[in-house]
Amino acid sequence: MDNLFQLRRKNDNRLKELEINTRDQIRSMVSYISQYELSRYELETFRSELLDKTNKSMKLEIKDSKEYCEKFLKNKKLSQYSLKNFFLLSYFPMILFFFVFVILVIHLFSTWLNNTGLWLSVDISYGYPVFMIIQYFSIVFLLYLERRYSLENKSKKNIASFANIFIVLTVIQFISDNELLSSTMITLNLFILLGLIFVLLAWTIYNERKIK
Repeated sequence: MDNLFQLRRKNDNRLKELEINTRDQIRSMVSYISQYELSRYELETFRSELLDKTNKSMKLEIKDSKEYCEKFLKNKKLSQYSLKNFFLLSYFPMILFFFVFVILVIHLFSTWLNNTGLWLSVDISYGYPVFMIIQYFSIVFLLYLERRYSLENKSKKNIASFANIFIVLTVIQFISDNELLSSTMITLNLFILLGLIFVLLAWTIYNERKIK
């Protein structure tokens, strides 16, 4: 049995062979049902089932996408939205890995640019946790919009997405201009940061190898 990574890679390769409208339709359907209590592996299995329903002309043999999704959810006895999927808990190690990796890149770049020579001392400002929290909820909100309006009312999703991006950029500007948020909160050794990155990377890879 394929693990999550293998199944997703196969689905991605099959998806590339389809016409663009069919690809968008499949993505929208998978996004819509991801609001419910389904694991990432179950979502990939659903995507695989949709790919199996394409014909020789590379089109999906499903006329009403929402009706098909609702029928699928009914068979799974899923009627309530999932808080776990809403807050992206299954992606949490990956999100943390991204944030910590960004801290490392910023540290290395700023040290090289300013020529301070303090390669082993990583300064974490008060603005970092504020930015991480704001960015996390920004990602949660954007994916909520994608899931909620994936099959209809996409104009609402686009308007709210632009508003969300504007808010995040405003917060970044506020952090950079605020003296307290720009000051150092804690200093970490570079090897501690690297160790944390490897732990989060291992955790992420472990989740990618699941078959449930």
